[in-house]
Amino acid sequence: MTTGELINDPNYKLAEIVPLAEMNAWLQKISKSENESKKTLVPETLKGILFLVFCLLLGYYLGKNLFGNPAIKSNFLIFLFIFPLLAIHELIHGIAFKYYGAPKIGFGANWKSLMIYAYAQDFPVNMKQLKVIALAPFICITIVLLICSFLFKNFSVGFIFLTILHAFMCMGDFLLVKYANKHPENMMYDDVENTKSMYFYQPNI
Repeated sequence: MTTGELINDPNYKLAEIVPLAEMNAWLQKISKSENESKKTLVPETLKGILFLVFCLLLGYYLGKNLFGNPAIKSNFLIFLFIFPLLAIHELIHGIAFKYYGAPKIGFGANWKSLMIYAYAQDFPVNMKQLKVIALAPFICITIVLLICSFLFKNFSVGFIFLTILHAFMCMGDFLLVKYANKHPENMMYDDVENTKSMYFYQPNI
């Protein structure tokens, strides 16, 4: 199905348009339950506490050992891989789009929202395909990093922390999967080059 066929298909109607500049706000809306009118105090506080504990443990570990242990220095250097990992993450999204036949893929960034992204220009996908495209980087990178943590014992701590950090970075992908599970019959496509937006269509029932 082409974009034109989707737009003119009487079985579908436009559900919503999501400008890339508003992507983070849209994802936050998805993260809330259907009956939640505002963020509840306990879950948000718990998230903050867990993140704080993670940062404190990481800071304590590095602060205590970084300057006295060459192996820990090497583990710390692994964190520098987070930057090329971002590029690999988006490249895997692009490969997944290509797997489904997208004729044109591209990459971009919204620095105001601190977001980088891959897109398939004017290529409709269904929600099953969207879930695969969204989860492909998390699955592939997690497997590789965990294998590295077993193969390179001296760097296992760095690879494990990198795995956790990358999982945090995949939250937007997880929320897209949540949307796809909630609207399994929908279709969507990207029009980044013209309107810088994502278009979602739902069955015309």
